[in-house]
Amino acid sequence: MKNYRKITCYENSRRLRKLSEFREQAILYSSRGDYESEEVNRVRTKINLMMQEVSKIVFAAEIDTNIVRVPPPAIGGPNVNVEVISNIFLLSQLDIPINELINFLERSIGVYQSDRRKSLIRTFNPIWWIGGIAHIPFKIIGAAGFNAMRAEQSLIGRLSKVVINLITLIAALLTIFYYLDVLDTVKTMLTFRW
Repeated sequence: MKNYRKITCYENSRRLRKLSEFREQAILYSSRGDYESEEVNRVRTKINLMMQEVSKIVFAAEIDTNIVRVPPPAIGGPNVNVEVISNIFLLSQLDIPINELINFLERSIGVYQSDRRKSLIRTFNPIWWIGGIAHIPFKIIGAAGFNAMRAEQSLIGRLSKVVINLITLIAALLTIFYYLDVLDTVKTMLTFRW
């Protein structure tokens, strides 16, 4: 899943809705005392269906949802690293308040809300879309089984991205000039007479 800084305003809104819905379901689940009731089972099913995607959305917001559970000194035992989203149904057994999970979800919601304006600018910025075209060859390389990340980070990969971006930008400008019917004027301006 793409980082929150690399998504459109539509994806930003979709992720915000998912996080808010998951937060509501988590609060609803924790507020019910009878974990065997039919209503709680429906909420539990919704949470299970959303859990994996919500984990990815929170990770894409650069929020770490792991906490270290330290057992009481009288009981002893090792410190345990707990990922709170995937262990939502075990939090009460681990003596971790549901507020820990809610805090992570609200921080993620805050990240996406604060990025809303920037995502709107990205969505309607043609240069941002042109920059995305340069990633297509590396996605093909990755689909072919090669290490796309390594290829993209190499010197040749970075140079090829620059060349692809320049060619795409020039093609876009020429298309714009053509439809504005100023292509001949631009050609004349670029032609040098010796």
